[in-house]
Amino acid sequence: MENRYGKLMERVPMPEGLEERVLQAARREGPPPRDFRRRALRGAVCAACALALVLGGVRLGTRDGGGAPSWSLGLTACAADTGASYGAGDNAVLVFQEDLGMHWSAEGGYYTASRFQVEGDGIAEVALTLSRGELYRASAPAAAADGSFTLPVPERLGSSVSQDYDPEAVYGFWVPGAAAEDWQADPRAASRESLDALDGAVLTVEAVFDGGAVQTRRYTLSTGLLREETAADGTPVLQPTLAGDALAVHYGVCAADADATRLLEWPVAGADTVRLSAGYDGAALHDGIDIPAPAGTPVLAAADGTVAETGFDAERGNYLVLDHGGGLQTVYGQCREILVQAGDAVSAGEQAAVLGNTGMSTGAHLHFQVLLDREPQNPLAYFDAALRRALQAV
Repeated sequence: MENRYGKLMERVPMPEGLEERVLQAARREGPPPRDFRRRALRGAVCAACALALVLGGVRLGTRDGGGAPSWSLGLTACAADTGASYGAGDNAVLVFQEDLGMHWSAEGGYYTASRFQVEGDGIAEVALTLSRGELYRASAPAAAADGSFTLPVPERLGSSVSQDYDPEAVYGFWVPGAAAEDWQADPRAASRESLDALDGAVLTVEAVFDGGAVQTRRYTLSTGLLREETAADGTPVLQPTLAGDALAVHYGVCAADADATRLLEWPVAGADTVRLSAGYDGAALHDGIDIPAPAGTPVLAAADGTVAETGFDAERGNYLVLDHGGGLQTVYGQCREILVQAGDAVSAGEQAAVLGNTGMSTGAHLHFQVLLDREPQNPLAYFDAALRRALQAV
């Protein structure tokens, strides 16, 4: 069919500033695949020119018709024995239980039970990189008629892999380990020693979405003892914990989303012991941790913020609440004296109160809470692994 408008298009000049507007819109949407960058720009300019002829202007939007793109990217943890999955817990931390869940390989290492899936909307390709150790891919466990599960042989991927996105793909960590006889003699000790090779490693997840936008998330791994608690609905929840905690019977990996995790500074200088209060599921009044220290010890702001509230009540005694933005608040109770007022701006490490023994208290200590959108969180998930290992539970 003859193009009756071909010569007309040849005579239409490029609208002033159009190319720059297209480039700016493309930058907002995210970088397109490298191989198609030039062709995509040329196509976008041509399409915009044609649109300008009809509408007299150009309006570029996202794929959902306006606002921010609805693309998402994250990880879910998968149990190695059943394939059950669960998302990140307090402070965007994924927790994997490892005890007796590692599998020795003839290559002189272990396929860990720390397994995960990449989740998101509109993902076309995914690239994974592990700074220490290797990655592997495993099929989902196959259920037998008697209710048992069979684990297919994993596929080692090396320290970096790029693949078309498969929402069913299950990935895990491979680490060098002790000899097979050590594993057979004491599998618990062998697995824990081998797993520690992942402590401090960084897992980078990059997703290329339909249309070419790219998102990257980084997860910092730490290993150690884990504590099992019970959520409000009765399901068990694994939490990061401290050395010396009698209830810390599991061993595993914590994967903290480096782009979403918000770490806090320790609020009582010189104090290195912690008493664990009630659970963090909101069912109890005394959620949080207690930090014993001599009366008069300075109480420090755990992060930059604004004083949202100060006061006294029968349970918390003299207390203050700091607002750190994004729904995150910290609460400091049982204080002898509050040194700030509502509305004051405070910096991380700045003294905001004096530790005491007021309210429902049997000795001088700071009662410390972390709230997200007013819901109690596990405060230990908001301190880095090095600090947790330096603290003792009593």
